[in-house]
Amino acid sequence: VVMGEESIENRTEDTLKLMNYGFNTIRKEVILKKDKVIDKLKLNLSKKDKIDVYLKNDIVKIYNLNSSKVNFKFKLNYKDDLKLPLKKNGEVGTITINLDDGSKIEEKLIVKEKINKINFPNLFKKNINIFTSGIY
Repeated sequence: VVMGEESIENRTEDTLKLMNYGFNTIRKEVILKKDKVIDKLKLNLSKKDKIDVYLKNDIVKIYNLNSSKVNFKFKLNYKDDLKLPLKKNGEVGTITINLDDGSKIEEKLIVKEKINKINFPNLFKKNINIFTSGIY
């Protein structure tokens, strides 16, 4: 917002200069997208062997156009007390991203589908398959 100008024309001109400066010198980059599988989580007693884990939101970094491409390292932190069933879009942990400029970004990790606990007949069948696959 530009304030303190003598006329609306001066305010409009300064606003356009400010916007042009921003569009010409600043860039937004999506580092990780929320619709991309981040990890496959293995939970005991779930119907699926591995569950796809996603970001709740895109991870975005805004930086100067003259700077180099964003480099980062990340760490996944899963909750210790995950209990089945998990709700659709239920939170299972967080991701911490350490950027090369020293800044950190944290975002929630979710599952995009309901994950149910395996029932006894399916658990029995799964264990039999595991046992017999090692014999032959």
